Amino acid sequence: MRVAVAFIVLGLGQAGCRCSPTDATPVTLRLRNSTRGPIFVDDLDGGFGLQVQRQVQGQWLSFVEHPACACLACDVVCQGCACGGDSPVPLVRTVAAGLSLERTWDGTVQVSRTAGCSGAFVAGPACLDPEVPPVDEQFRVRLCYSPEAPGIELGDGGAVPGILPAASVICVTREFRPEDGVVEVGPSRGVDCATHGDCKVPGQLCFDGACTSACPASGFPEVGASWEVRVQEPDDQGFFDVRSVDAGTRYTGVGAIGSVLYENGTLTLRLNRSAAGGGALTGAVYVTLPSGYSVAMTPGPKVSVLVVDSSTSAAPENRAITVRELDGGLIFAADSAQNGALLSAADTAPFSVAAVPTIVACQNDDCGKRRYFGTVFSGGTQPVTLDPGKGAQVAAAGAGYTVLNVTDYSYASGTCRPAALAPYAILRAGP
Repeated sequence: MRVAVAFIVLGLGQAGCRCSPTDATPVTLRLRNSTRGPIFVDDLDGGFGLQVQRQVQGQWLSFVEHPACACLACDVVCQGCACGGDSPVPLVRTVAAGLSLERTWDGTVQVSRTAGCSGAFVAGPACLDPEVPPVDEQFRVRLCYSPEAPGIELGDGGAVPGILPAASVICVTREFRPEDGVVEVGPSRGVDCATHGDCKVPGQLCFDGACTSACPASGFPEVGASWEVRVQEPDDQGFFDVRSVDAGTRYTGVGAIGSVLYENGTLTLRLNRSAAGGGALTGAVYVTLPSGYSVAMTPGPKVSVLVVDSSTSAAPENRAITVRELDGGLIFAADSAQNGALLSAADTAPFSVAAVPTIVACQNDDCGKRRYFGTVFSGGTQPVTLDPGKGAQVAAAGAGYTVLNVTDYSYASGTCRPAALAPYAILRAGP
């Protein structure tokens, strides 16, 4: 029995030496994005989101591949080491679909130790000691990536400042030995699918033909100062008839356009009409439209104006507006649509506006999973369905219009308010 055990141990020793060699064996670490869309990695250290890990007492631990400062090496740290400075700026790198990136691990493991400095009565400073591992020791490379990078101005493949959303980060691993020379790792791909209904795992959706719990980048614009529909509370100096309704307050008025002013993306429309006892009653409305969009109007013509105000603490500045010619022709409509549209089909005629129930994209944020939908505008020569952030030119009732899905999303769950947001605009193309 002892001879047999000795033979097995000897056999193992011949099959793979567990002794550390004198020289390290470099390993090529390859990241391959085999998915149909881009991925984004934390590239603060220039490592393409790849970390080499070693198993210590049953746990996989990442280690420092290169000391932050050369003086942290154990053989020189006792001479004094001041390694500091400003905190580095977090960086994010885009890895396009089908792209491969490579870097080299030099094959050494930086082991943390405490230096024994000569003449010191207490433990010396922490330091790093390079260790050359056996060529057949099992390591693994870990790739952490995100399918989306909302709010980050992405460059042309280079690293740019930014932090990936923690809820969207996915990590995958691949084991290897230094003697392999090359190890490749990439994003995992889920079950093939054609519709969201094909994905049976709770929380997964179908994007790019595969089920995933992540949210691939959509490129949809974020609602903000330069991309929003905002209808402010009207300035009423007697011009409007004001009524309280179940949905909030309705302001209606008919009169002449006194002036039209665009400033910093906000339209100010001043209105006036004759008072019963003489003089004039005035009012004004203020509408902010997404950057690059406006409505053509001139002073003089008489119009009818409707403002619906359903603002609450859970849905602040939740308002909508329509402006029409006296014969009923629609000039423009804009609806902030927090937790549902404020304008009815009668208000927006000849158009009706509705959400398309199919999820076209998603985004993970602090409020949970934000699900995006298309918006369909009916009433023109044919219905037009638009993804969030898209506009289109349509003809209706003998006039040309621009219809715009500013955004259209809701949360599956969560406590953030509003839970749904679907602002849109309908703008006549000319006077």
